[in-house]
Amino acid sequence: MPAGALGLILIAVGVFSVAGGFSNWSWWWNNRRARLVSALITQTGARGFYVLMGGVMIVSGVLFALGIVEPPKR
Repeated sequence: MPAGALGLILIAVGVFSVAGGFSNWSWWWNNRRARLVSALITQTGARGFYVLMGGVMIVSGVLFALGIVEPPKR
């Protein structure tokens, strides 16, 4: 997969994660993994976790898309 395509995918997933962290979507927070994270670090901590994780994905995606960082070769 080209680095630009990987970057765009990471940006999209990151935006989705940030939106999920800020949202009160019942389908997001009733997901098995989101319930587990909420049980481990509370709902507020889980919101911060998803926003932070999404931010890291967005930054990584931008770096890949602009060609500043290359994804690892297999």
